Amino acid sequence: MPLTFANPEDYDKIAQDSVLTISNIFDGMEKNTMTAKLEATGQTIELVCSFTQRQKDILKAGGLLNYTREG
Repeated sequence: MPLTFANPEDYDKIAQDSVLTISNIFDGMEKNTMTAKLEATGQTIELVCSFTQRQKDILKAGGLLNYTREG
């Protein structure tokens, strides 16, 4: 899923083995913003996304194959 840091300095908070948790993904796709939590530190990182309605529908279906099958 293509996401961009809202604050470019947050990039430095993430190490190679960092574990990120993103919750409320579908709600975030509608608002064009998501929040990731760094599991090791509890810090949050604001993310920005921009999807077309078709891309949102594909992601919500679980991928292009599922979307095509449902279509």
